[in-house]
Amino acid sequence: MNFLNKFKYAFEGIFYLTKKDKNFQIHLFLLLILVSFGFLFEISNSEWIAILICSAFVLCLEAFNSAIEKLADVVHKEIHPQIKIIKDVCAAAVLIAALFSIVVALIIFIPKILSLFA
Repeated sequence: MNFLNKFKYAFEGIFYLTKKDKNFQIHLFLLLILVSFGFLFEISNSEWIAILICSAFVLCLEAFNSAIEKLADVVHKEIHPQIKIIKDVCAAAVLIAALFSIVVALIIFIPKILSLFA
Protein backbone atom coordinates (compact mmCIF):
# COMPACT_ATOMS: atom_id res chain seq x y z
CA MET A 1 0.00 0.00 0.00
CA ASN A 2 1.52 3.28 -1.02
CA PHE A 3 1.55 6.48 0.96
CA LEU A 4 -1.21 8.22 -1.00
CA ASN A 5 -3.61 5.28 -0.64
CA LYS A 6 -3.44 5.71 3.13
CA PHE A 7 -4.76 9.24 2.72
CA LYS A 8 -7.41 8.01 0.28
CA TYR A 9 -8.74 5.51 2.84
CA ALA A 10 -8.66 8.10 5.60
CA PHE A 11 -10.68 10.54 3.47
CA GLU A 12 -13.13 7.74 2.64
CA GLY A 13 -13.64 7.35 6.38
CA ILE A 14 -14.21 11.08 6.80
CA PHE A 15 -16.69 11.10 3.90
CA TYR A 16 -18.50 8.10 5.39
CA LEU A 17 -18.80 9.79 8.79
CA THR A 18 -19.92 13.06 7.23
CA LYS A 19 -22.57 11.41 5.06
CA LYS A 20 -23.85 8.55 7.23
CA ASP A 21 -23.15 9.17 10.90
CA LYS A 22 -25.79 11.42 12.49
CA ASN A 23 -23.81 12.04 15.68
CA PHE A 24 -20.73 13.05 13.67
CA GLN A 25 -22.91 15.38 11.61
CA ILE A 26 -24.27 16.97 14.78
CA HIS A 27 -20.74 17.54 16.09
CA LEU A 28 -19.71 19.08 12.75
CA PHE A 29 -22.74 21.38 12.82
CA LEU A 30 -21.88 22.51 16.35
CA LEU A 31 -18.28 23.09 15.26
CA LEU A 32 -19.56 25.29 12.44
CA ILE A 33 -21.54 27.33 14.97
CA LEU A 34 -18.49 27.63 17.24
CA VAL A 35 -16.28 28.74 14.36
CA SER A 36 -18.90 31.32 13.37
CA PHE A 37 -19.00 32.59 16.96
CA GLY A 38 -15.22 32.64 17.00
CA PHE A 39 -15.11 34.95 14.00
CA LEU A 40 -18.04 37.02 15.26
CA PHE A 41 -16.45 37.61 18.66
CA GLU A 42 -12.87 37.79 17.33
CA ILE A 43 -11.52 35.27 19.81
CA SER A 44 -7.80 35.17 20.53
CA ASN A 45 -5.32 32.67 19.13
CA SER A 46 -5.23 30.75 22.40
CA GLU A 47 -9.04 30.61 22.45
CA TRP A 48 -9.01 29.29 18.86
CA ILE A 49 -6.51 26.64 19.90
CA ALA A 50 -8.72 25.56 22.81
CA ILE A 51 -11.82 25.38 20.60
CA LEU A 52 -10.02 23.47 17.84
CA ILE A 53 -8.34 20.99 20.19
CA CYS A 54 -11.62 20.27 21.98
CA SER A 55 -13.48 19.93 18.69
CA ALA A 56 -10.87 17.64 17.17
CA PHE A 57 -10.93 15.48 20.30
CA VAL A 58 -14.73 15.14 20.19
CA LEU A 59 -14.75 14.37 16.45
CA CYS A 60 -11.98 11.78 16.83
CA LEU A 61 -13.76 10.09 19.73
CA GLU A 62 -17.00 10.07 17.74
CA ALA A 63 -15.16 8.44 14.83
CA PHE A 64 -13.71 5.78 17.15
CA ASN A 65 -17.12 5.27 18.73
CA SER A 66 -18.71 4.73 15.33
CA ALA A 67 -15.98 2.33 14.25
CA ILE A 68 -16.23 0.27 17.44
CA GLU A 69 -20.03 0.15 17.14
CA LYS A 70 -19.76 -1.14 13.55
CA LEU A 71 -17.18 -3.72 14.57
CA ALA A 72 -19.30 -4.83 17.54
CA ASP A 73 -22.31 -5.24 15.25
CA VAL A 74 -20.27 -7.49 12.96
CA VAL A 75 -18.91 -9.55 15.87
CA HIS A 76 -22.28 -10.05 17.53
CA LYS A 77 -25.52 -9.45 15.61
CA GLU A 78 -27.83 -9.89 18.61
CA ILE A 79 -27.86 -7.79 21.75
CA HIS A 80 -25.06 -9.06 23.95
CA PRO A 81 -24.42 -7.76 27.50
CA GLN A 82 -20.65 -7.36 27.01
CA ILE A 83 -21.06 -5.64 23.64
CA LYS A 84 -23.60 -3.29 25.23
CA ILE A 85 -21.06 -2.32 27.90
CA ILE A 86 -18.43 -1.68 25.23
CA LYS A 87 -20.81 0.51 23.22
CA ASP A 88 -21.96 2.35 26.35
CA VAL A 89 -18.40 3.07 27.48
CA CYS A 90 -17.47 4.37 24.02
CA ALA A 91 -20.53 6.61 24.00
CA ALA A 92 -19.59 7.80 27.49
CA ALA A 93 -16.13 8.81 26.24
CA VAL A 94 -17.70 10.99 23.55
CA LEU A 95 -20.15 12.48 26.05
CA ILE A 96 -17.39 13.31 28.56
CA ALA A 97 -15.32 15.03 25.87
CA ALA A 98 -18.37 16.89 24.56
CA LEU A 99 -19.38 18.10 28.03
CA PHE A 100 -15.88 19.39 28.81
CA SER A 101 -15.78 21.03 25.38
CA ILE A 102 -19.04 22.80 26.17
CA VAL A 103 -17.50 24.09 29.40
CA VAL A 104 -14.49 25.40 27.44
CA ALA A 105 -16.80 27.11 24.93
CA LEU A 106 -18.83 28.67 27.74
CA ILE A 107 -15.68 29.96 29.44
CA ILE A 108 -14.65 31.58 26.17
CA PHE A 109 -17.98 32.92 24.93
CA ILE A 110 -20.02 33.88 28.01
CA PRO A 111 -17.82 36.88 28.90
CA LYS A 112 -17.92 38.03 25.28
CA ILE A 113 -21.71 37.72 25.12
CA LEU A 114 -22.13 39.48 28.47
CA SER A 115 -19.91 42.35 27.30
CA LEU A 116 -22.46 43.05 24.57
CA PHE A 117 -25.01 43.92 27.26
CA ALA A 118 -22.64 45.92 29.45
